[in-house]
Amino acid sequence: MSRTQNYIPRKDVRFDEWLGVLTRFVVSKTCGGAPAWTHIPSEALKTLSDGYARWHDAWTQVNGPHTSGDTLYKNETRKAAESFVRPFVNQYLRFPPVTDADRTSMGIHNRDKVATRIKKPHTVPLITEIASRRGHLMLIRFRDESVERSEAIPYGFKGCLFRYAWGPKRLNDTKELKESCVMTASPYLLTKLPPEAEGMWLSCCLQWLNTRGEEGPESDIFYAIIL
Repeated sequence: MSRTQNYIPRKDVRFDEWLGVLTRFVVSKTCGGAPAWTHIPSEALKTLSDGYARWHDAWTQVNGPHTSGDTLYKNETRKAAESFVRPFVNQYLRFPPVTDADRTSMGIHNRDKVATRIKKPHTVPLITEIASRRGHLMLIRFRDESVERSEAIPYGFKGCLFRYAWGPKRLNDTKELKESCVMTASPYLLTKLPPEAEGMWLSCCLQWLNTRGEEGPESDIFYAIIL
């Protein structure tokens, strides 16, 4: 059966992104004059929104100059958020009107009634942002082409195969992309570029890689200048 308990990311940076995506998605489905979801009590929605806001503020604080007290508060707010969000998911997001597609958008694994065979990837990962950072570093954000609101790695996938090459010209053939790495989370920071790559073109494409080592179809080639 598919795993349903380990969808909460371990790393704080991924947890912050995941909880933000989930909270915004739930709010979008429950607000307005004719909300798509009416089964979630307003008190539960407020607790979710307030819990994310407290966590995000605490996480933002420790990303700059901070004290040991700030770190302790961050850890406590994360525990409080996790202790609420898991039962919230089980009570309100596991059943209709919430669909499998909704859960995928929120980064929540769907339950299977039978053992699930890991399939060969058939969708394409897309780069939503590629930004050069000083020191020949590249920040890459990506998602599956079928999901607009989530950067979660699809279930059964090891990660995203990032194939690339750098040089004075942009490359148009994926066969020329000789270097590679596996991006296991979005955003991903590419640190393998040498100093001599500064000012050169980075040409790259993406493919999903499942846990069986099977590769999916290639994306288009993306380009960026290396600073």
